[in-house]
Amino acid sequence: STQQKLANIIGFNRHFAGKECFNFTRPDGYISGAIDGKRYLKHRLVWFMHHGYWPADQIDHINNDRSDNSIENLREATPSQNQYNKPSNGKLRGAHYRKTDGMWQASIRVNGKRFHLGVFSCPEDAHDKYCEAQRKYHAEYTYQAKDALK
Repeated sequence: STQQKLANIIGFNRHFAGKECFNFTRPDGYISGAIDGKRYLKHRLVWFMHHGYWPADQIDHINNDRSDNSIENLREATPSQNQYNKPSNGKLRGAHYRKTDGMWQASIRVNGKRFHLGVFSCPEDAHDKYCEAQRKYHAEYTYQAKDALK
């Protein structure tokens, strides 16, 4: 089985303790490597080695640094939870401009459903309302960095 092979390799690698492995950085920023001809993402292997089981779904990098595979930076997440912790790429998250009236609408998605949070005259107010709802509904998966225009 794959788990037995990995257990054998882990034992073998005690000889190489402290040396870097899985050092290929993919274009998307994830680090990967191969064991017995099969490619693995480093963060998933770190999770397996620490916890002794494969994650049921996705692994979230808490600080959004895909190269930081320390166990303290990794947590299991559903696809939705993983998206909650995603940076907004320079936009005010949760604020959407309405061309019809020039106002800004705040909304949030929870368990696949979109909830309307209000209409505001400026994007910052809509974003603030979104952040308030995100802390309530997305809890510890809320994106932690300053989420504002750059």
